[in-house]
Amino acid sequence: MKRHLPLAAILVLAFAAYGMAQPQATASPSPKPKPRAPRVTKAQLQKQLSEMETKLWDAWKNKDAKPFETHLSSDSVMVGEQGVGTKNDVVKMMASMPCDVKSLPN
Repeated sequence: MKRHLPLAAILVLAFAAYGMAQPQATASPSPKPKPRAPRVTKAQLQKQLSEMETKLWDAWKNKDAKPFETHLSSDSVMVGEQGVGTKNDVVKMMASMPCDVKSLPN
């Protein structure tokens, strides 16, 4: 047992030296926080969404494609009796739609 003691001590010193030689992790500078957009209350958001929906219903009734061109995302899809249409299809179809809207939902 005493014969292995010097070997054990050398191994402990070698592992200690190896552990101390490792580069220390440095903290990278944290990125600057993005400025937060002003918060919108639930009531304000409901009002905005309701107004946008009303504008789109009115545009549909008046066959006005401009609001749909503005508010639909470029990858939006419409599914109807004519099949599946993209945003461009919806905008083109809006002026020539054969339906006649008499009233709108509340």
